[in-house]
Parts: sequence; C-alpha cells; structure tokens
Amino acid sequence: MTQRRSALPLLRLTLSLVAVGFAATACGDDDPVEPGNPQDISITVSPSAVTLTQGQETDLTVTLESTGGYTETVTVFVEDAPTGVSGSTETIDGGSGTATLTLDASLVASIGTGTVTVAATGPGVASTSTTFTLEVTYAGGLGLSVAPNPVGMTLGGTETATVGIARFAPFTGPVELAVGGAPEGLTVTLDSTLVAGDSTVMTLVADTALALEGRYTLLVRGLGEGVSGDLVGFLVTIVR
Repeated sequence: MTQRRSALPLLRLTLSLVAVGFAATACGDDDPVEPGNPQDISITVSPSAVTLTQGQETDLTVTLESTGGYTETVTVFVEDAPTGVSGSTETIDGGSGTATLTLDASLVASIGTGTVTVAATGPGVASTSTTFTLEVTYAGGLGLSVAPNPVGMTLGGTETATVGIARFAPFTGPVELAVGGAPEGLTVTLDSTLVAGDSTVMTLVADTALALEGRYTLLVRGLGEGVSGDLVGFLVTIVR
C-alpha cells in the first residue's frame, strides 16, 4: 500500500520564505539609499547682451561652478561668432572661479544682432555652454576721389588735382593720405597728409630731364582711426 506524504509542511515553508522576503523588502523601503552627487560643471556669462562696434573689442566675464568635488582645469571659449568677430580662449583652475574672455570685432565684421555661444570643457565631465546676445554696429568709413581724372601734363609742366574725402557716420576723424605709383621724373606732393576737412590739393610736377611720355596709374590711399580705409586710382598722361 502506497503512503501519500502530506504537502502541508512544504506549503508552510514556502509561505515562511515569502513572508521573510516581504519583510526584508519592507525594511529596505523604510531606509532608502541616498543617490550620489555626480561631478558636473556649469557656466554663466556677463554681460548677457553686448554691443560692439567694428574695429573695437570688449571683455566678457565667465563664471564656472562645479558639483561632486570636481577640481580639474576647465577651458572656456567663444564659438559660432559672426564673421569677423573672434574670442579668446581661457582656462579656470580648481573647478570654480572666473575668466575674462576678450571679444574682438574686425573692421569688416558682419553687422547685425545674433546669439553667440560660450562653451566650457573639462576632463571627465560633459561639456556645457551658455549664450549671450551680440550686436555688431557699423564703425563708419571714408571714401576718396580725385578730380580731374585723368590729369593731363606736359614734360616740364606742373598740374594740380583735388583729393576729395567723404566720411560715413559715425566716423568724423582726420584722414591720413599717401600717394603711390608715380614713375621716375614725376613728383607728387600733397598740401596736407593728415586732413581734417573734406579735401586737399595734390601738386604734380613732370621733370623735363627725367620724366617720360606715357600714361601712368597712380594711387591715393586714405586711412582713418578705427575705420576701413579707401584706395582710389587716377590716371596721369604726360606728353611733350
């Protein structure tokens, strides 16, 4: 006769193990593990809006903060600046502090308003960035003209021409002038090489012994502080 074993002890053991597991889980929920404090970096930039005139520069202050005890050296730099605008690259040691970035606009920097990014990178952490608004304004400029053009001369003769100067706001300063390209025997002088007004007189002398007949192209160059210069050509014809 086959004897049947009771399943009751096994059922009791299973229920006991389940109860113990439930109790252990409940105890863990009462005392959760605190999450870690990961290392990370963040930056801010001041001022948040910058106006820069062509040919000028300005400074930005970048402030670095870190978490998780991060103490590595972080590199900060300007990226995606408009054409003709550049920014310096600096470092901040110890995971926190400030750096001064120099922002420079060339005389041909693109005029307009846009958003520029300042980025920060460091070993062992994800790079981060922030933005500021940049407006590039026109520095003004100058334009030159020569009249008459062409200038007709005879060997041994003297002629004059007027160099005109136009200024474009906001530029109002003096203009430095120079003449180049004169052939041997042709002397060119300016009444003034630093002109505050809107014109000056240019005198041309063709030396009888040295000058040769022909057509010559000469150049007048004008420079003004903080603005793009100008270059204008004019023709000189020398005959007997």
